[in-house]
Amino acid sequence: MSEATLGRTFSDDAAVMICRTPQPRDLAHAVRDGWYRIPCDRAPRRLAVDLLAFYQPASFGAARHRIEWVAPLERIDVAVRRAMLPDEPWHPRAAAPYWILWLGAPMALPEPLVSQRLRRFSFRYTQWWWLLCAGDVANSGSAAPAVPAAAPWW
Repeated sequence: MSEATLGRTFSDDAAVMICRTPQPRDLAHAVRDGWYRIPCDRAPRRLAVDLLAFYQPASFGAARHRIEWVAPLERIDVAVRRAMLPDEPWHPRAAAPYWILWLGAPMALPEPLVSQRLRRFSFRYTQWWWLLCAGDVANSGSAAPAVPAAAPWW
């Protein structure tokens, strides 16, 4: 995977969509290749966000139940699955339309946001500052409060 863009800053209230990355290869596509895919018929209603954060489920082994990477969303297109994954023409959804979220330079979080227990979700929304100070994936969810008057350390 490519190195993170260190030192990049985002506004505190930047909208973040936390995306479940089912397999390590999905995270590799996001971090190395600069895209993330979502089946159009299973997509969340809101795709207009500033950043994507990638949740790593149990399939990641020792690196499971955490968020280590974020990337800015640059644009959104639609393509059939086989266009993005030509090595899988046999897949049952090969002809299905997918939202392709094109990403900017990925960035590793200063500290991974680890979940103390299994979290089952596909997408969650939060704000950048709340993601950084959540302490647990469970605390990073949809109900992020407004940015406090005395912003956190960053």
